[in-house]
Amino acid sequence: MSVIITGPLQSFPSQLIDSEKVADEKLVVPGAKVSSALNFMRGHGTYLSGEELIASVAGAVEQVNKLLTVKPIKSRYNGEIGDVVVGRITEVQQKRWKVETYARLDSTLMLSSVNLPGGELRRKSVEDELMMREYLKEGDLISAEVQKVHNDGQLSLHTRNLKYGKLSQGTLVKVSPYLVKRRKSHFHTLPCGASIILGCNGNIWISPVASEEQTATGGYAQNLDEVIPMETRAVIARLANCVNVLAKHHIPLYDTTVMLAHEASSNYEVKDLLKPAVATEVAAEVADPMVNPVVIVEESLESLQHQLSDYIKEIIEDALHERKCATVGLSGGSMPKMVAPLLANMHTVKWGQVRLFAADERMEPLTDPESNTGAYLALLPASFKQSFLEVGPISDTAKCAINYAELLRNCEPTIKDGWPILDLLLLGIGPDGHTCSLFPGHPLLKSDTDWVAAINDSPKPPPRRITLTLPVLNHARHVAFICTGEGKADTVKAIINDRDTRLPATLVQPTSGTLHWFLDKGAASKL
Repeated sequence: MSVIITGPLQSFPSQLIDSEKVADEKLVVPGAKVSSALNFMRGHGTYLSGEELIASVAGAVEQVNKLLTVKPIKSRYNGEIGDVVVGRITEVQQKRWKVETYARLDSTLMLSSVNLPGGELRRKSVEDELMMREYLKEGDLISAEVQKVHNDGQLSLHTRNLKYGKLSQGTLVKVSPYLVKRRKSHFHTLPCGASIILGCNGNIWISPVASEEQTATGGYAQNLDEVIPMETRAVIARLANCVNVLAKHHIPLYDTTVMLAHEASSNYEVKDLLKPAVATEVAAEVADPMVNPVVIVEESLESLQHQLSDYIKEIIEDALHERKCATVGLSGGSMPKMVAPLLANMHTVKWGQVRLFAADERMEPLTDPESNTGAYLALLPASFKQSFLEVGPISDTAKCAINYAELLRNCEPTIKDGWPILDLLLLGIGPDGHTCSLFPGHPLLKSDTDWVAAINDSPKPPPRRITLTLPVLNHARHVAFICTGEGKADTVKAIINDRDTRLPATLVQPTSGTLHWFLDKGAASKL
């Protein structure tokens, strides 16, 4: 008996990509025809057969301009320069160690690429080479950074920073590498009392918080005789189970989701997280941003601005690190006076790679006080003008909405199900619960085709506006509502506590992103 596995039959022309645009989330199997168009370039996971592009792996087709690649659903770790990895020493060789990082080939860690015990900086000698097994031996776990990717895919590692090195007591959890979200930092000291290293290769290391002695020795102080308190071990075990729960339910792994899972699991015993029913409940609570939105309440406006500034800066820098571009939507009203000074003080951000735009805009000149874009430009340095998307023509609302949507497309955001995945939206709410220019009971709330919609009968003056639609808001990576003052306390309560779906702001529920609320004491007084 023989079984033949092939791609889709040729009688299904819909399987081919013969246009200028690849279908969103197109899945293929090995042998499937990816494209018959000659103007596409061959990328990873594909090969040419005659004049057709064929998939060599099972996965999702991705397109970057004319380049077509197939991203495998499950594969070995494909390293990139700068990745943080957790690996295990498998062999000690001359002037180098072999490291298992779950890539296609063993990674290498050169003797010249490590810190000596104590963090001493000097050239490595013959004595150091003879003592290599004293530093790292077979079976040791290490954290390292990818320094170079060779042509054959082999990774060269280094541990020249004191935060890298040999790992002591802790728990290792192995997940699929694609689940680990690439961030600016992969080392976190969690408020629950443990440290976590989120290796891009799918190795998650959970351990007690390192002492100053361990931090200062370059990762070579390994005390296996130390007795870890029961409370700390319980926290580590809970975090390990939470990571497994997130991985099992295909939820991206980064510090925020891990902490959300830890908080969601607090009502259960550690061992109960192994039960499928409990694991499903915890995962659902993490996945549903409205079940557990992050609500930040500060006593003073100054401390609220400080929290907001850190939040905005981290998201922008992460986006620039991952995608070389960031898209940030801004609401108007009273928000420009709070947000504009924060943006102006972020001197380390590469604003030339950031696209700023109004989440909704009034059909008024930039010099008019009613213009949201104009309000920001008036408060920001002149250099910020190149980062803002221009609105126009203000005389034709419908055409302006079309042009604005085209400008958003030109920013080349990631597209999912036909909707843009914008990096950050900073939104406000009105006393009636409206956000952007989406008002209670208005037909625009049901818009499910346009990225940007025109409105000529706004209940709030001026009547002519354009606004991002609800699906665009719900596909964003990060959404933050900013609200201050006791005058909005009732509305905030109706949205967060009561979940009054008559209020448009309640309908903002990111499908796969995060939702934050930044409130002062007055706005949060009735929560």
